[in-house]
Amino acid sequence: MTKAALEAKREYDRQYRKNNRERLNEYQRKWRENNRDKQKNSNIQYWERVALNKQKEVEI
Repeated sequence: MTKAALEAKREYDRQYRKNNRERLNEYQRKWRENNRDKQKNSNIQYWERVALNKQKEVEI
């Protein structure tokens, strides 16, 4: 994808998220309710990654 096309896509996506914020948030809320185990696992993986990155920063 060219730089111009990529920037146009990013702008389109920004506007779409801005104009459909409530609908997107509601979809995410429902997904998290229906997939609590996946959400919990995702949070664990995220914080493990954060801790690992923090540890790497300290070693440097």
